[in-house]
Amino acid sequence: MKTELLFLENTYLYAILVNIIDIGEDEFGVFFIADKTIYYPQGGGQPNDFGWIESNRISIKIEKAKYNEYGMIKHYTETLVPASFLNNEIAMHINQDSRKLNSAYHTAGHWLSQIINENLQLPIFPVKGHHFPGEAYVEFDGDFSSINDDTIHHLNLAMRIDLQTQPLVKSQIVSSDSPLLANALLPKNFKPLSNRPLRLVTIDGYKAVPCGGTHIERLREIKSVLPKQIYKKGKRIRLSYECTVWNSVSC
Repeated sequence: MKTELLFLENTYLYAILVNIIDIGEDEFGVFFIADKTIYYPQGGGQPNDFGWIESNRISIKIEKAKYNEYGMIKHYTETLVPASFLNNEIAMHINQDSRKLNSAYHTAGHWLSQIINENLQLPIFPVKGHHFPGEAYVEFDGDFSSINDDTIHHLNLAMRIDLQTQPLVKSQIVSSDSPLLANALLPKNFKPLSNRPLRLVTIDGYKAVPCGGTHIERLREIKSVLPKQIYKKGKRIRLSYECTVWNSVSC
């Protein structure tokens, strides 16, 4: 039995009832496993959600989560989950503002990297995203000589043009032999992970990208994306950026 990953289906689901099917402890701490989850485990350049579970006036903070080899998610908690929670439905919550901001940062990172690669057609290819609020960047391999003083200006112009069409951000779970992968923007030596679904995320006007993170549904949900600096970092090119969303927090 695998954990049903509801965060892949609905970014805006902030509270649900889950059934606790296991409680335990390992080298990372005490944990529980539920039949489904809305809590995003850190990975793919996106941080953990802020979340908690509660039942009968007992509230327990979820500190982090990890996939195991069977496709189940272990939710690690600050204190041991009571045995009374086992095989019972309890409430799971995540913080709405942090989910919105993390999702916007993740989508913004995809957007910026795809503008550079597909729109501006610079000879650099995205290889890493770090979509943490306040310290976000995307890294590229390629020819640094293609970067000049106008690159940031061209990025901003392309974003303004994109927003005129009010692009949607769509996602789809696919099989590892799906023909959709032939037209996707895949990392070098891409190999799907066996313990989690293969999901493609597409911003209107750009190629699909494999990604297991959370994303906003419309680019207009982002109040601003600010490309700060593009520079050489070791053998790679790094673009740092900031992002804000409407009616929420910013970093």
